[in-house]
Amino acid sequence: MIPKPFECYREIIPAFSDFLESLQKPLPIHIRINLIKTEKVPLIKRLNNKGISLKRTLEYDNTLYEAPDLKSPGNALEYLIYNEGSYVKTLWRLYTELLNENKLARKYIYEAYINHDLSKHNTSNDRYVGEKWFGKLPTLSKITLSPKFFRAMLL
Repeated sequence: MIPKPFECYREIIPAFSDFLESLQKPLPIHIRINLIKTEKVPLIKRLNNKGISLKRTLEYDNTLYEAPDLKSPGNALEYLIYNEGSYVKTLWRLYTELLNENKLARKYIYEAYINHDLSKHNTSNDRYVGEKWFGKLPTLSKITLSPKFFRAMLL
């Protein structure tokens, strides 16, 4: 059955049946490597190590690749960290600021890192760090991210 909106193009589209068949296939996933923000070779190696193969799409463009193994490109850590609008990038920046500015938070995070027996871990230290981290967020981010922080507090 031919979708009605496309029937009017039958006479102008060569291989019309192939065209209709192509509408049933999912679009291939592509990524573009922003060479201002990252280096191409290390990124390609990182993605290959994660089982994501890349196939160069255009001979004249060395930044555009098809990524058939990448199912959700917006969830890739590389996208979340390097994307300007990502809340993950904001959280990471504020986390590193907190570590640089707050000696006690740095101490608590280090203690949690080296502590292999979490049954003896003081969770009030985690709460302190989380509250300080949350306090650094811009107001709008506090509104949108507060459910994630509250959920973490209940764990």
